[in-house]
Amino acid sequence: MRVWEIPDRKALLRACTRLSRKAQTLGIIFIDLDGFKLVNDIKGHSAGDRCLEKVGLILNGFADSRTSVFRYGGDEFVALVANCTAKRLNVLAESMRKAIESGRPAGRFRVTASIGVVLGTTRRSFRHMLDMADWAAYVSKCNGKNRVTVCPIPPDLLKKARERRIEENFTARNRRLLLRARELSEAARQICFHVELLYGAWSGLAELDIARETLLSPSTELWVKSSILRGVDI
Repeated sequence: MRVWEIPDRKALLRACTRLSRKAQTLGIIFIDLDGFKLVNDIKGHSAGDRCLEKVGLILNGFADSRTSVFRYGGDEFVALVANCTAKRLNVLAESMRKAIESGRPAGRFRVTASIGVVLGTTRRSFRHMLDMADWAAYVSKCNGKNRVTVCPIPPDLLKKARERRIEENFTARNRRLLLRARELSEAARQICFHVELLYGAWSGLAELDIARETLLSPSTELWVKSSILRGVDI
């Protein structure tokens, strides 16, 4: 099974709409892989795709007339289980977790699954249930990974998970801002160098052909030229 052959998020939404007309209860198992980013970073995206394909095969082994598996996005999968009991849903989630751990989808790299489980009636909002299952999977990740968390989530664990996600988002945003600042700093250094080169060319201190090879825009070149003609120190 190739990555693109695994039913995606659109197929998940269609399946939910179909089940809402037929099923009485709906169970959602939200599967978030642990350690997948390391596989991508070290072994490359091809190895990451092969890992996802193997996980897809493992999870599809649990598919039957009441259970369907979808790739939600990235390294996240969702299983929909129609007309099931809480006990059966929890047992199924734990079996999926063990199968991924023992299946070693990334070879020597340890890839496991943090899983969130929610059970409700089809009258409830599917998106709300999916969000609850997502948070439950995140609580599993915050509490050591490679485990199953069942909704309702204890308030203290949910609070800690939300605080951690806010902290992670803040750290990631700061990291992006720092990288952007470095890029702008380097760009400013390059602009200063080219302005000096162009200034020297127009002042007769360098060949004009050198100036034409700079990366400045025509408007910036015109500004340098007019500044020199006006005797402005730039």
